[in-house]
Amino acid sequence: MKPTRRDLALSGFLGFLSHLQVTEAQAAEANHLRDGLLARLQAKGIGYSAKQSKLYTGELSPGCATCGAGTWSCAYLTKQCTAACFFCPSEPGSDGSLPRANRLPLPSLEAYIAFLRFFRFCGVAFSGGEPLLAFEDLVTWITRIKHEFGDGIYLWVYTNGDLVDEDKLRVLHQAGLDEIRINIRARDYRLAPVILARKFIQTVTVEIPAIPEDYKILKDRIVDLHKLGVDHLNLHQLFANQVNYRSLAKRSYTFLPLVGTASPVLESEIAVLRLLLFALQNQIELPINYCSLVYRTRYDELAHRRRAASLSKRNQDTVAETGLLRRLSIGGPPERIRQIHAALEADGHSSALWRVTDDGTLLIFHPTLLASSQLQREMVDLEYYVAELHDGGAASTDQSRSSAQVHIGPHLDLWVQERLASTPVTLSGAELADCLAPTAAADPFGAGMPGPNPCPDPLHSAEQMPRGLQEIVEAGSLLETVAE
Repeated sequence: MKPTRRDLALSGFLGFLSHLQVTEAQAAEANHLRDGLLARLQAKGIGYSAKQSKLYTGELSPGCATCGAGTWSCAYLTKQCTAACFFCPSEPGSDGSLPRANRLPLPSLEAYIAFLRFFRFCGVAFSGGEPLLAFEDLVTWITRIKHEFGDGIYLWVYTNGDLVDEDKLRVLHQAGLDEIRINIRARDYRLAPVILARKFIQTVTVEIPAIPEDYKILKDRIVDLHKLGVDHLNLHQLFANQVNYRSLAKRSYTFLPLVGTASPVLESEIAVLRLLLFALQNQIELPINYCSLVYRTRYDELAHRRRAASLSKRNQDTVAETGLLRRLSIGGPPERIRQIHAALEADGHSSALWRVTDDGTLLIFHPTLLASSQLQREMVDLEYYVAELHDGGAASTDQSRSSAQVHIGPHLDLWVQERLASTPVTLSGAELADCLAPTAAADPFGAGMPGPNPCPDPLHSAEQMPRGLQEIVEAGSLLETVAE
């Protein structure tokens, strides 16, 4: 089979990574520098969220708040753009596969509205490409969504500012747009679109990647944006992926091991931390938000897992902090399983909290039942599954996975599937009770998050979201890190 353009791009990116490494000296120097900046920021009262993977001054925009909560949807109406930024991670191309949102194709606007309602989204962003190139569709979608949800959904648009003018801004305001986010780096940090947007749109945000070599001009722009009364400045960490790695490779950046499918740039993060410190030291009240790659990847994936898990979870399942489905079971001969079943019934436990498989050899149960002395004496198998949503394509018909079809709304049916996310662990019921029972008992059909007791080592990564920014460690080859 002839490789596709995407296959070739990925192969090239992996080849690029194979020639990169982080030495022990580089890792030590980077950690020393970053730790020093973080300590100074903490002394100045820097804000944190998402387990310290997001740093900010002032208040986050309502859109960023919905992102952190996992309740925002990003819609794409076009891939076309008026700019050609060296850092852009989006693959240009035809709009044949659009519109899309949350990795899913959208057959219609009505289907998208049903999707938003079904999953109770609180925020919608329109990205691209350049969304203003699809202006008529953009206005139609904003108007219709605002009509359906009113203030229950916060709406914003990303733009490079090229097509921003008074007429478009007035129409967007009338349609119900709450916020506009302008990438001023796309046109040499010009502020004209920002100044114009403030006349029409309630919330104006500047959102740009933190390019290390632009540090001095970024300091100046922070002062300028504050004087203009801009509501927020969002700074993204620069990163390389299979689309933009060639242009980034021409610059003297230090690339770190992959976060998801992208390699973050160390110098970009250092630049942001210095800019945050500059703003705090000079008492600049412009709210600045650092959107690190590790935050974006961790919490975007978490939101996807949680949505799918909400459709896949049975009464006996619980959902870990990581969004993974947690499933406890005891296996054995049917006679032994019947004895355990009878003991649970005799103790008066709700029959909704366990089930026995058709062949009678497996009892699957909710963590609250770990309080039972009967189950504490048993050896319990613990498995974690990741649930995934698909649109009915090839991945959705994989018979090796547990799958079910879910009707979302008009012309929109999705498949939710489960796959094993980690090697099963077997522990005594008493051990598991210490780790899982405290909060599971408070909400027998809810999330069942682990309580204050520490989880055994095999469970830690499946149970708890990581804390802090990306760990910087020695990596003989970034490609080796990918393989691990």
